[in-house]
This record gives sequence, C-alpha cells and structure tokens, in this order.
Amino acid sequence: MSSVQHETFDIIAKQAKIELDTIKPESTLKDLGIASLDAIE
Repeated sequence: MSSVQHETFDIIAKQAKIELDTIKPESTLKDLGIASLDAIE
C-alpha cells in the first residue's frame, strides 16, 4: 500500500468511525456504509 493510499484510508476510517482493516482498495462508499464524501471532512 502506498503512503498516500494509507493516509487516505486512515482519514476515511477516522472520520467514518470504522476500522481501518475494513477499507480495501476495491471498497465502495456504499460497502463502507458511507452515504457521501460529505461525511468525510
């Protein structure tokens, strides 16, 4: 995993309050239970 990808996943996990391990490169927002990128500040 690249450092940019890891940082991005880390931000999504923290903002969406989900485990980092649940985020995969092929994950969609729907898969992660995120309705919109508006939820990610």
